[in-house]
Amino acid sequence: MWQYADVRAAYPEALTGRALAVFTMAMFLGVAVVQWFTGVLATAAHASGVDPYAGVLLGTAALVAAGTVAFMTLPAPPQVAKRSID
Repeated sequence: MWQYADVRAAYPEALTGRALAVFTMAMFLGVAVVQWFTGVLATAAHASGVDPYAGVLLGTAALVAAGTVAFMTLPAPPQVAKRSID
């Protein structure tokens, strides 16, 4: 949700629709990659004799944590940074 606000703030009004469409497509690509990644984790966990759900849930938790850290540490769009200073 916050990323939609960042995308909207990062582009001029004339390009906002296109930017949001590209962002949405990229988000669906991310979902596909996460599904593939958790499948790999489930397969590896099962082969190791560990509950596959444990591997999937731990992997998902690690991805969510990494995404949260990335969102907090990456620079804000220029207009958002300028507004926070004012």
